[in-house]
Amino acid sequence: TWASALLASTKNLVVFATIQTAVNHPIAVAKQIATMSKIGNDRIGLNIVAGWNKPEYDALGLELPDDHETRYGYAQEWYDLIQKVWESETPFDFDAAGSKNGREFAINNADFLFTPVSDLNRSADEVTELKQLGLEQGRSTNVMTFSHVICRPTLQEAQAEWDRQLQNADIPA
Repeated sequence: TWASALLASTKNLVVFATIQTAVNHPIAVAKQIATMSKIGNDRIGLNIVAGWNKPEYDALGLELPDDHETRYGYAQEWYDLIQKVWESETPFDFDAAGSKNGREFAINNADFLFTPVSDLNRSADEVTELKQLGLEQGRSTNVMTFSHVICRPTLQEAQAEWDRQLQNADIPA
């Protein structure tokens, strides 16, 4: 509902909905994304998550398969069903890919691959490799990442806030 509200209230904003494949029925998701696409004039994206956070699965009473092959095999079937439901051009799609299987899934299915950057030097080579893998599959693979920004009046205050966040991080969560 939040995505639909943003799309209905804005003209240029593109909204991404993150969906866990194991807990969201593909037919319902296909209809929801298609509706949001109509509301927002195709400004909706779908971030497909094949599962990685065991505590989330445990909280829902679900079994998280240990291997990426099983999770991304299921995600591929899930996404294939979504594509069959969409009547018009596929809405903008997106995938977060931290594993080899996730990257293959993204290269084969998504317009954008979302991946973390922890080392800028290594990441430049990684982006080049991902784009080349996409070309080998006959697809143009775009790569996006994220960053965390701490805004404070001084560098010293920003560093102190960073340290505070690290000291209070709930790692097991």
